[in-house]
Amino acid sequence: MLFWLFVGLVLAGSALAYGLLVYLPRVRLQRAVTRPFPAHWQSLLQQQLPLYQRLPVALRDELQQKIKVFLHQKTFVGCDGLEVSDDMRVLIAAQACVLLLNRPTSDYGDLEWIYLYPGEFRSKIPERDHTGVISHASGSLAGVSWENGRVVLAWDSVRHGMLRDNDGYNVVLHEFAHQL
Repeated sequence: MLFWLFVGLVLAGSALAYGLLVYLPRVRLQRAVTRPFPAHWQSLLQQQLPLYQRLPVALRDELQQKIKVFLHQKTFVGCDGLEVSDDMRVLIAAQACVLLLNRPTSDYGDLEWIYLYPGEFRSKIPERDHTGVISHASGSLAGVSWENGRVVLAWDSVRHGMLRDNDGYNVVLHEFAHQL
């Protein structure tokens, strides 16, 4: 009798774990994806992201879907007192998701965290170069992409790359390309 009670508890626990770890996240993602793209977001992209205006309608639709997935799955953290607004999140997500257009994947795999500084920052993590020498970055950075699921960006550099899309400098595209 005690054996069957134990088996029942294990099965119930397994079902609960499956529901919490697999089923519920899928349901939440599906809800996020099926919601309409907010009109405010579309207006924001049209006003602040010149690239968005030039995309064909089909690619805009695809980009909107990828933005919704990205925003559902990624966590943004403000650093040095920066408050990360929804507008900032949407603008960064849009640029990052441009790299996913016409690709079978809708996300950046292991990437979980986007840290956002108000301006250039110094890396506190030592880096190893191609010869194996470990050093600390000595200059200021506009962005950095790590293999452990993190991207760090300077908001002023994000805005520069977004608004001046013809100078070849876009820190979001550069750092998120490392994540692919």
